Amino acid sequence: VRTVIIKELEGFIYNNIRYLGEGDIIDSSSPETSYKVNYINIIKPKYKKIKADGYITLEGKQSGTGSEQYSIVNVIKVDTEEKTSYWIRGNFSKKLWLRFGKGEYKITVHKTEIKKADLNYEGDIYAWSCWNPSYEFYVENTRDEDGKFYYPSDAIQSDDPIIMEKAAEIVEGLNNDNDKIKAIHDWVAKYLYYDDDSLNDGKRKKQDAISAYNNKTGVCEGYTSLLNALLRASGYRVKAIEGTANGGGHAWSNILLGNKWYLIDVTWDDPGMYGDPVGPGGADDDPLGKNIRYTYYMLTTLTGVNKSHTPTDERIDRSIGNRDIYKWRGYPNGIY
Repeated sequence: VRTVIIKELEGFIYNNIRYLGEGDIIDSSSPETSYKVNYINIIKPKYKKIKADGYITLEGKQSGTGSEQYSIVNVIKVDTEEKTSYWIRGNFSKKLWLRFGKGEYKITVHKTEIKKADLNYEGDIYAWSCWNPSYEFYVENTRDEDGKFYYPSDAIQSDDPIIMEKAAEIVEGLNNDNDKIKAIHDWVAKYLYYDDDSLNDGKRKKQDAISAYNNKTGVCEGYTSLLNALLRASGYRVKAIEGTANGGGHAWSNILLGNKWYLIDVTWDDPGMYGDPVGPGGADDDPLGKNIRYTYYMLTTLTGVNKSHTPTDERIDRSIGNRDIYKWRGYPNGIY
């Protein structure tokens, strides 16, 4: 019987390290701004500035409807302006990880209008515009640790109990990095099938790790999100790369092992990645993984095979509109 300790009475356990989260109050004034929106209610944190160890938990309710049912949250390192972003919707309790090391962060919550989304707002979100922040917090991160490409993000939820339990299950009994990475790569290639339906206009599903896991399908971004979440939950630092491959838009992974980065494209290593009309169980989708490819596995050349992969520095700007425009950047050289 396997037991994975996810939470304890104080803080959160991530890769066997305890992070304490919200700490002492520095400024007890309200974080609300003059741009208060009646359908965005933040109940935690309650204060303008606090200390934290690694992350804070944002709790509240976003009760907007239609194109205003999501709000974007930006987490910005004040001295370097590095930024990551999160979506909130409905009743929420979301960990905001302080991914850029020790120091001061500004966290802003915005009224957001979705300009384009698939599947009646249940699918991928393509474009949005934002107002000035309704809430503005400052957080002094006391943990001196580089969380880039290692901590969870909004699309790579390596702190989710489902992901953490599955990662522990996949690598159980394996003692070296190469075996663990290969086992995770193989599990994703066997578990997911390529979602041709999401290539149709208006039908693209969300491509974060949990959505790909729950749907058991995804396009390249969903494959990459799930692979990276499982790898991060197993202690590895891994980037999600946006770019082009053989002339088309694509996403894949770079993983750090020792002091060297390696390319993994689990989408292209899945033999059932395109055109399987019956989805899982099709002729090219062996459930035992006997025909998994390793053509794009742990390549030392980050441009793939014969320069098949061309990475870009950041995700395409999907924002449109005439107000404050935000780019979902993740971090340069990778997504999230």
